[in-house]
Amino acid sequence: MTLLQPTENHYEVLGLPPTCTPSDIRKAYQTIESSHSASKLSKPNLPSNPFRTEIITAMEAYVALIDPKSRAAYDKTLLANEERGSGQEEARKTKKPTSNNPKVLKLAEVMSEVTADMEDLAVDMIRLAGKTIKLAVNIAKLSVCVTIELVLSSLAIGTYLLRGIRGLL
Repeated sequence: MTLLQPTENHYEVLGLPPTCTPSDIRKAYQTIESSHSASKLSKPNLPSNPFRTEIITAMEAYVALIDPKSRAAYDKTLLANEERGSGQEEARKTKKPTSNNPKVLKLAEVMSEVTADMEDLAVDMIRLAGKTIKLAVNIAKLSVCVTIELVLSSLAIGTYLLRGIRGLL
């Protein structure tokens, strides 16, 4: 699923030129991500929250451009689209489906709701992944603390036993 508009490309989403470095891509994505606070992202009952759409679009751009292989494939596709000319792009932009059929209108409404729900789910999944990583880090820290406690306890017991043995000698 892509949220890019027909005229946008991943470089434009991140505000970068095609000659940018992976470091530039990372910084641009982090800037966009940090500018979208949790309060903006979690507004309930909005059929299409522009902040969610923006962060998801930026995430798609980041994922496509940060990996050298996917970036090369994307650049190749972008170049091929540019070579085909803007005539097809103009036709695609101006062609908008219209209908007065109630079933079609209802379907469009349902599809809009599903899209909004999918955007909500994507944002929730991103947050869950972040929390999962934090949990894993905390578990690792706890494991280190427990290991240190066990080592210190073993040393204390060993010291106690040595003193007892020395007392017997």
